[in-house]
Amino acid sequence: MTNSRSRLFLNGERARTCNSVVTKSPGLYASVNNSTDPETDTIIGYISPAGIPSIASQKDQYHDVVTPYGAYPVVLFDKAVGLAWWRNMVIGKKMQSKCLLHVIFFGLGLFE
Repeated sequence: MTNSRSRLFLNGERARTCNSVVTKSPGLYASVNNSTDPETDTIIGYISPAGIPSIASQKDQYHDVVTPYGAYPVVLFDKAVGLAWWRNMVIGKKMQSKCLLHVIFFGLGLFE
């Protein structure tokens, strides 16, 4: 990745983390499958517009869901900061299995 692309990507991650701090969001937003209907066990839909409204191309945004994998790009720049965001999300109520995500992050080599 060139320096200008790397800087642009880093600034995007700064914007995402700063936005979550300023808006007091419990985590980071990212496009993700919506929740599963408990009666039919089917995914309700896909959430695509999960950006920062003031800088997003899509002005209608969906901010009812945060996703732990939204921290992965932050980890690429700063492991401690990214994993702090990740941990904050996985310990929340109704979040994914910590064991599963622990295995995923070990599998990606994010822990030594």
